[in-house]
Amino acid sequence: MPNEAARETDREGETAALRDELQRLRQDVSQLTATVRSLAGDTASRAAERAREAGAAITQQSREHPFASALVLFSLGLIAGFLVSRTRGSEK
Repeated sequence: MPNEAARETDREGETAALRDELQRLRQDVSQLTATVRSLAGDTASRAAERAREAGAAITQQSREHPFASALVLFSLGLIAGFLVSRTRGSEK
């Protein structure tokens, strides 16, 4: 009987240790999640700001050089049309 009592005490101690370790693990995961969210938010904010700056720069360039902008857009349209017609032609 004393042997069984010792085993039960050992099990209770191991169970308590596992509970403590699980609690620390939960706290670590929670802190890691908060850090990742913060970093993701910062990265998304910077990307959005760069996109706004790029859009403003494109708008500024198109206002300063309307003929060049129209020529670039026309060229892009020709290239897109060529690629679409090639794709449709190869499907037949």
